[in-house]
Amino acid sequence: MALQYVKCVLLEGDYGACLDTIIKIKRGYFPDGCSPDQWTTFTAERKGEDYTIKDVANALSASSFDDSQRCVLLRGLPNRKEIREGLQEVVPQIQSPHTLIIWDSHGAMSNVSWNPLRAECKRFGRVPAMPVALEGLRSYDQPGAVIDIGKANGIKLLPVTAQALLELIGPNRSLISAELKGLSELGEMEPSVEIIRELVLPTAVDYPVWLFYAAFNSGSFKAIMDSAGLLLRNKYAYDIILMFAAKQCRWQVLAAWAWSQKKDPGSVLRAAGGAVNEEPVKKRLFAYKPDKRLFRKLDDADMPKRETLTSEPMIRDISNFVTQILPKIKPDNETAAQFSYRRSIERYLAAHQAYVDLRESGSESMFVNAIRNLSTTR
Repeated sequence: MALQYVKCVLLEGDYGACLDTIIKIKRGYFPDGCSPDQWTTFTAERKGEDYTIKDVANALSASSFDDSQRCVLLRGLPNRKEIREGLQEVVPQIQSPHTLIIWDSHGAMSNVSWNPLRAECKRFGRVPAMPVALEGLRSYDQPGAVIDIGKANGIKLLPVTAQALLELIGPNRSLISAELKGLSELGEMEPSVEIIRELVLPTAVDYPVWLFYAAFNSGSFKAIMDSAGLLLRNKYAYDIILMFAAKQCRWQVLAAWAWSQKKDPGSVLRAAGGAVNEEPVKKRLFAYKPDKRLFRKLDDADMPKRETLTSEPMIRDISNFVTQILPKIKPDNETAAQFSYRRSIERYLAAHQAYVDLRESGSESMFVNAIRNLSTTR
């Protein structure tokens, strides 16, 4: 069925939802298909891609043999004054039956300087309400949004299962919704983390990193090397992989310190890392200051000093590592908690030094030895 004519459409929000809307517009305006003259796309989503206001104006005003309807799609917005002000002038001048579709695919219009254009689009066309892009939410707000997507698909998700989906797929509303529909068709209406990891296809760019974190917190040399192999195939360098290891070691130090102080490691990690459903003021690792040697290294410019820890499965894995896995190799003259804390500090310092050494003159043998020294099993 053909759509009612509109002069312009402005699309902001979730990438997949916007793309679905564009497909519906194209099918609605041209149910029998369209020629290249009837649908023109200008793209500015990647480095080197660009267009000018003159390009847009010419495409909208070009004459055709039968003067049929023509659509011009702007996929991505160059964040330039010329584009902002030029589109403000173009929108009111669009002549029927032509339509301009402005798709802010990368969030350029979050800047208030684009508000006048948004107002013009509302005045002369449509600005449909779109779902908020998951990638635009703060990391600790994303699981809640995924839980809502699950409800819309009849699936009950917990924060931990929502986080597992984010780790596997990334903050992509359309892909998460598609995977949840697939789980629903399989009858998995309250899936566990294990079921999600078994049935959901990993597509997130960061998935190899999450897999490495999980392997590293197992202490297994084989598991760590297998996951490191996936990172290497994804073009991660040896020193970057050791930086990931050092990050996990640093969280392990905090968890081990908490255990040595008779505190719950998971609760301390949540407070320090800003995990899901925790207090709005997120304390950071440096606030605890468990050891002077460690914090001299934490202040080293070579290593990122702050990052959030929002994964409940990772918090569980880190806590399990320092309280169950690492103490298995303790000497008799220390308590499990004392040994775990001391050994965690030593591992962090070793990981940091290996990162620095590999950055300067890395080799495969040096990398393998570093991983072996950080493992608890051979």
